[in-house]
Amino acid sequence: MWIESLKDLTMNEIAMGTRRCLTECEIFPTIAHFIEKAKTNPMERAGQWTDAPKIEHARKKVPMPDEFRKKFKKAFKFKKS
Repeated sequence: MWIESLKDLTMNEIAMGTRRCLTECEIFPTIAHFIEKAKTNPMERAGQWTDAPKIEHARKKVPMPDEFRKKFKKAFKFKKS
């Protein structure tokens, strides 16, 4: 039954489905589940969810206060023997 069901897949798709099922499935997959894993690219599927909130990752440099900088340097200053 598996051979007949998979005859429309290319060898690359079968290899992709096998890799994805081995890494993503907790139990032995059904034929339909295997075919879905073989024919869908996880990177393409990630773009499906367009309603996800858009978060901008902006880094703003916060200057270290002078007083703290002085205390920090004093606290971590190593003495030479």
